[in-house]
Formats: sequence, structure tokens, C-alpha cells
Amino acid sequence: MKISWLAILLGVAALAYTALFLSLSSEPFTDAPNHLARAAVMESLWFDSHSPFQGKFSASHVFMPYMLPDLGLVLLIRTLGFERACPVWSTLTMLVLVLAVWAYARQMLTTRWAIGAAVLCSWYFATNYLFILGFFSFQWGVAAAFLALAAREARREISEAARSRRSRFQRTVKTPVFTRAGGKGVYIVACVCCYGAHLACFAMLATITGVTGVVRTLRKEQTWARFAADWSPFVGLAAYHVLVLRAQVPSATIARSTLKDKFGHFIEAFFVRQNYVVDRSILVLFCLIVVYAMWRRRIDIGRHWELATTCGLAATIYFALPFGLAGISYVDERSLPFFFIPLLILALRIFEESQPGKQVGGLILACALLAAANFGSLAWFLPAQNREAALYKEALLTIPPGKNVLPVDTRQRSGNTYPLRHVGSFYVAERGGYVPYLFSQANASGPAGYFTDLSTIYRPSQDWYLNHAEADWDKVTQAYDYVVVTTPWEGGRVDLRGLELYYQNSVATVFRVRR
Repeated sequence: MKISWLAILLGVAALAYTALFLSLSSEPFTDAPNHLARAAVMESLWFDSHSPFQGKFSASHVFMPYMLPDLGLVLLIRTLGFERACPVWSTLTMLVLVLAVWAYARQMLTTRWAIGAAVLCSWYFATNYLFILGFFSFQWGVAAAFLALAAREARREISEAARSRRSRFQRTVKTPVFTRAGGKGVYIVACVCCYGAHLACFAMLATITGVTGVVRTLRKEQTWARFAADWSPFVGLAAYHVLVLRAQVPSATIARSTLKDKFGHFIEAFFVRQNYVVDRSILVLFCLIVVYAMWRRRIDIGRHWELATTCGLAATIYFALPFGLAGISYVDERSLPFFFIPLLILALRIFEESQPGKQVGGLILACALLAAANFGSLAWFLPAQNREAALYKEALLTIPPGKNVLPVDTRQRSGNTYPLRHVGSFYVAERGGYVPYLFSQANASGPAGYFTDLSTIYRPSQDWYLNHAEADWDKVTQAYDYVVVTTPWEGGRVDLRGLELYYQNSVATVFRVRR
């Protein structure tokens, strides 16, 4: 296949995915509206002396994990305004992992067509299940981790090239993405960004860098001084985390999966998003690409030990970790991108070293088909969920500004996602009001210690309706001005004695509390 056709495929994929995500203006990504609203509150508190959120929320300026993506979002909101910033941010969060996979592939692979194949497959990684759930900070952390790994590999190749020039025996070393100074700078910045984006990604990056660095040193591929230099950012950031932030390991409840579920989730949890039949079929295609690239080819593990070790570490960590920890779900699945992305790169590296000839065309076609099928799956369910989220926002915006609003989520998951769970958070950002469920330690919904909900208002569990619990409606009518309930809902579960109908559409019903 000619390079020009590969470039056309890459360009079409980039345009199609970017256009799709820019069109999703109502953010049908489960947690995303909550993060967006929280960033809007932070922007208001920091830059508006008359912020309506004073006394309701507080936001620290101290740099800590999970904070960096919110800082980027604050900057975007100040630049574009909240409404425009929302689709731009979700699109950038998708694109950043594609760029990180390109940088990693560019450093680990040799041929243009192999790098192009990796980029075509990267759209599949970038729209994974955790991204659809709105785990945007995690996606930025993964991207920073793979950028750090690419920069580290570039520094190693530059050192190899220097040793080769001094040696009597010249070796062919491919041109790295970064210069020596640039690679070092990018590596340090990427490590800091990884720490600031997500602590789980930082821990994975530190583990991969530490284990592979020790093996490299024992194999005499680098010196102990180079290992110390590579690991110094992790030592410094860990010291900052413990000594400056005084972070402690909290006592935590643990939720474990059965062994059967553990193996099943290992294969498909990162990729199955909405329709199980469609998404599993796409996953089969991805697995066939990996198998085809390695089938009946000479595999020299000694040449590819680092990629194989990275996959092995990620798999080991996945099976060692529980599913839930301290109220946080999908803990074990945070290691899966560090398995599947290196696995693809390993397969492509084996394939390109086998001198495949005309088989390259078949591989590129399969990767293009993967990108197209994945796009079709996303285009099938995301616009529909976006329309429902837009109707929910329409109901919210009928409520006057500055009110206390209680969202009640009555819907079971849509396929494998929950597109309306946090859409009520938009009322905070767009009307300057209050809802009790912005992620904060006050409602035990995440480790982001830089943001605090100061209110002592009565707040029933966000999942009380779905978990067949009951809310105290006397306290609700005393604390809140409006109640927004997704449809359908059971009349016996919502006490209407203190409520009156205010607005209704096909997605949400707004009640005003009688005073």
C-alpha cells in the first residue's frame, strides 16, 4: 500500500473523529459534566471577587494529583467560555492519547506504515470505556505516561548512537523523535504532568520505569547513573507528595471481583462501551490484528523484552488489584492501557522485522477497518445520548439562577454507560446555583483534595433511587428549591406533597418546592 493512501486514511480518521466529538456539546460522558462544572466553580472562585460560589465551595492553589487537567480546563473556560469549552475539552482529551500513542510508536517502531497502523488503532484506544465514562483525568495521565516512555526511549537511543560512533563497529540506530536535551526536558515534564493528572498512571509509569530500568542496567544496556537519572523525577515527586502534601494512605473498603469476572474484564472491560455484540465484534477484530501481526513469525523476546515486560507488569498489577477501593471503582482496570498499547506495539514491531512484503496492505486495511468500525459504534450511540443530555440541560435552564437543586437519577445504565448521571451538575456552571453532588471529599466521591464542598446541606446518596433506598423528603423540602427527576420514575418513590410541577420534557421533570 502506498504511503499516500495511508496518509489519506489517517487524515480521514482524524477529521471524522474530531468532527464527531466536537458535535457532542452536551457531554454525554458519565462523569464529565461534574468535572466541567467543578472547573467552572474553580475559575469563578479564583478570578471573580463576587463569585456566587463563595462560602459554598473552596479550591486550593496547591499543586497535587488530579489537579492538572482541571487547571487546563479552567484556562480553556476563561479563553472560550464554558459552553464552547465543553466539547473542545472532551475532543482534546480524546486526541491527546492518539498523539501520545503516535509518539510512543514513532519511538518504538521503524517503518512509516507500522507507525501509521499504530495510529489507526490508537483511535480505538482513545475512545475506550473509561473515557466514555468521563474519566478524563485518567486519560490525560495515560497520555503523559506514554509520552514519558517515548522520551525515555529517545534518550536511550541517542546514547546508543553516541556509543556506536565511538565504537569500531557502527550500528544502525534510527533517528529519535527528540534531541538529547529535548528528550530529557520532555521526560521530566511528562512525569510531572502524569503525577498532576492521575496518581494511578504515575504509579504505573514509576513501576514500568523502575523495573525495566533495573533490567536494562543488569543487562549492561545502561549505567546505574542513567537509571538514577531516569528515576529521579519519581523520587522527587514522591517526596513532595509525602512531605509537602502530607498525604496518607487511608483505611479503605475493598471490593473484589470473582476470578471468572476478573479474566473476563481483563479481555473486554477496556473496550466494551455500549452494545455488547457490536463492541465485542470490534474487540475480536483488534485481537485478530495482533494475532495476524505475530502469527508464524520469529519472535525474539531478547530483542523485545522491554515491551513484553511492560505487558507482563500491567497484567500482574491488574490481577493483584481489587475492582474497588475506598469507594472508587475500576481500580484494577486503570492498568489495562499499559497492557494493550504496548501489546499492539510489540505485535507491529515483530511484524515489521519479519519483512512482510505484500502482507503490509492487509494489515493496514484491517487497522483502517478497526478505526471505521469503532467510529461507527460511537456514531451510533453517542449522538443519541447527547440529545438526551441536551434535553436534560434544557430542563435545568428553566430554573432561575442561584437556587439549590437536587437531581434525582432514576435511569438504569444505557448499554454499559450512564450518560445522564451527572448532567445536573451543569446547573452549577450555567446558573450559578448549587447541587450537592460535585466531586468532593464532602460526599466521598474521589480523592481530589484541592476542591471542597463547604455546604452542610442534607444530601441523600446520589444513587438512593437506583439502590432502592429512601430520601428524607422533609429535609429535601427544607434544603432545596427545586428537584429534577429523570424519566421514567415511580410516583411512590418521589413524595409529591411538598412539590409542584414546574417543567417537563421527555427526559426530565422539574418540581418546585412549595414554600
